[in-house]
Amino acid sequence: MSLSSIIGALEDALETVSGVATVDLTQPETPPTGSQLPAIVGIVTIPGIGMAGADLRSMEYQIELFYLSAERGGNAKAQRDAILDKPGAIVATLDANATLGAKVYGIRFGEPAATFDAVDFRDKSYVGFQMTLLLKEKYAATITA
Repeated sequence: MSLSSIIGALEDALETVSGVATVDLTQPETPPTGSQLPAIVGIVTIPGIGMAGADLRSMEYQIELFYLSAERGGNAKAQRDAILDKPGAIVATLDANATLGAKVYGIRFGEPAATFDAVDFRDKSYVGFQMTLLLKEKYAATITA
C-alpha cells in the first residue's frame, strides 16, 4: 500500500458526499470559490509508526479535512445552519467505506471531531468546519538483527 493510493481512495469516497462540488486533499494553493463550493480540502500530516505485533507494523496518517460551504457573508447563522448535518454525512460516508477499498485497517476520528463556523483557508474565510481523520494501515514487517 502507499499513501497515494490511500489518498486517492479517500478522495473517491468524499466525492460521494451529497452536494460537494470539489474534493482536493493536496491543500490547493488557490482557495475554492464560486462553482467549486462546497469543497472538501485537506492537509496530510507526518505519519506515526508503531508496532502492532511482533511481525506487524502500523502507520497512522492524520488528515485534517476542511469542509468549506461558502464564503462568509450575509447571514452567517443561516449559512452555518445549512451545514449542521454535513459532519454526520461525512462520517456516514466514511463508515460505509471503512477500509477505503481495503487500503486502510480502519478510520478513527481525532479530537475535536468537528469545529464549526468560521474556517480560514488561505486568504479567505468560509462558513464550514474542520474534521480530523486518523487512517491506519497495517503491514507485515521483517525485522533482522
